Amino acid sequence: MSQLRRDDLLPQLRQEIDRLLLQRVRLGLALVFGGILLFAVVDWEAGRQLAWLYTVKTVGLAMIMVAYAVSRRSNIASRANMLAWLTVATTCAATALSGSIVGESTGTTILCVSATLISAMLFPWGPRPQLAAVAAAATAIGVNFYWVHGGMLPPEIYGGTAATLAALGMSVGLTYELQRHRVGLMRENLERQRAEHQVMTLNEDLERRVRERTADLEALASTLSNLIESSGDAIWSIDRAHRLVTINSLARQQFHKTYGTELTPGISFSEHLPEESRIYWRNLYDRALGGERFTIEQSSILDNTLRHFLTTLNPLTVSNKTLGVTIFAKDITDLKQAEAASRQHQADLAHVLRLGTMGEIVAGLAHEINQPLGAITNYAGGCQRRMQSGTLHLADVGEVIDRISEEALRAGEILRRVRRLIRKEPMRCEAIDVNAVVSDAARVMRSEAHLRGTTIRLALAPELPTVNGDGIQIEQVMVNLLLNAVEALESVPSSERDLAVRTSLVDGAAIEVSVRDTGGGLAAPISEMVFAPFVTTKANGLGMGLAISRSIIDAHNGRLWVQPNPDRGSTFHFTLPLA
Repeated sequence: MSQLRRDDLLPQLRQEIDRLLLQRVRLGLALVFGGILLFAVVDWEAGRQLAWLYTVKTVGLAMIMVAYAVSRRSNIASRANMLAWLTVATTCAATALSGSIVGESTGTTILCVSATLISAMLFPWGPRPQLAAVAAAATAIGVNFYWVHGGMLPPEIYGGTAATLAALGMSVGLTYELQRHRVGLMRENLERQRAEHQVMTLNEDLERRVRERTADLEALASTLSNLIESSGDAIWSIDRAHRLVTINSLARQQFHKTYGTELTPGISFSEHLPEESRIYWRNLYDRALGGERFTIEQSSILDNTLRHFLTTLNPLTVSNKTLGVTIFAKDITDLKQAEAASRQHQADLAHVLRLGTMGEIVAGLAHEINQPLGAITNYAGGCQRRMQSGTLHLADVGEVIDRISEEALRAGEILRRVRRLIRKEPMRCEAIDVNAVVSDAARVMRSEAHLRGTTIRLALAPELPTVNGDGIQIEQVMVNLLLNAVEALESVPSSERDLAVRTSLVDGAAIEVSVRDTGGGLAAPISEMVFAPFVTTKANGLGMGLAISRSIIDAHNGRLWVQPNPDRGSTFHFTLPLA
């Protein structure tokens, strides 16, 4: 045991050595038992029928059986060293006693030395217990020699004594080497068993985790499959070779209705479509396989009905490598129809507002129309009077007719602008010159402003880019803002009235229009709610003008807001993104 290093294997090594030693003790007891029986037979055949001799052998056999019974006890393993030593010591004592009875010393010496050598090779107990066994054997040899030879040591046996001592000492050295070798082997076996146990434990843990992960993945796959199948969108996915990996029933139905073909996982997607559709889808797939994620709007005929779809292509990327594409196609037909209905409803409201606005400025419009009509009347009356007096020359007739024509065109232009504003038309999307729209609105409001003692000043930025939208609706917003400003200025003295309209380019991305007045302004609570429906500061107002104006600007992807001026009044702003 002294050869064992103090590490984590020490308890296991001790247990293993005790177990092995106990097994070897049982084997040693069996060998001694057989040896006693053998020598009993030999002594009987040799005529050594001495009562004491057989008594000793009988007692020895009884002790061996008792020792064997003790070795079978469960708690004796920790005392295996003591049991092994007692076995050797008892064997040597019995051998010495038997030799003394028959007057034999040489055989006793040989048997005791053999016992120590056998114990050295048989018992894994180390040099210290072996020294104790050697001491017992030497004592037995000495006692036997003393009884047989009377204590005298003849010179002729000095060599034999030295050989005996050498053999006993060699047994100790043999025990040391065998124990060291045996412990090394046992350590390697224990380390191998521990490693095998750890590997087995790791394998079991790995298998458990694999089973759990597999179960989780199967559950997730089942959940995803159910989600995909129950989704209201058409969903499918392809690999890099355009082969279908997954497709839900809705997508299969839609493709079957559109192209008349049945698509199932594993087949090439594009090969089962008409040539034009095949090229179209391949181009989309190649874009997505290149790593681009994008959304497009598509239309197709399903069940003799035009359906609209919002299709999104998502690349499936792992470690910066695109392995396939997942496609989601959402039916937005109802949404498109709702948007169209909303746009039509807004257009109807805007038309009603325009009619109401025209009703509010009808006095100014009548005054503006009366001017060219009055001029026409004056020119015609003057021409008639000169004809009656005979002073009209032919050359003067042409000049008068030109003046009448100009005034008629002027009146027609006024009526054209009014007619364009009040006419009900579907919403259009066209390139708009914002400066031209602002100028037209100012001309429509010019007479109304003049009648109310206000002049409209324009400060238009030159060479502005165009915006996309409906020019009539933008002009309606301008007319409404100008009318509100003119009415706000009636509450201040005429010398303090100022109405200015300005256009400008903002950050190269949008055009801003501002309408500034020096009227009474808006109180803080009202300025935050002024764009809500049915909120108005006018005694007879409906509170829909600014609400509809904001909805028009929102529909053009712009923004409409109001700010109080530092001195007095308010400024309304709106922006329109560039075309």
